Amino acid sequence: MNVRVIKREERQAANNLVVADQTASAPRMTPEMVVKSWISAARERRQVELKVSLVKFKRQSKLCLAVAD
Repeated sequence: MNVRVIKREERQAANNLVVADQTASAPRMTPEMVVKSWISAARERRQVELKVSLVKFKRQSKLCLAVAD
């Protein structure tokens, strides 16, 4: 249990402190912001999937060419 002694001169200064939760809280997301974030996340996933599939395709092509020789 922490006890803090506040002298009379410190009371006024203590009341002026900003609560950390108020400054650190993120602004609320509007529905439009949520939809835009979903769209951008889906776009990023599709780009990653495309890159992965291209790498797989290139590997398979190299294997097919090596077997054909």
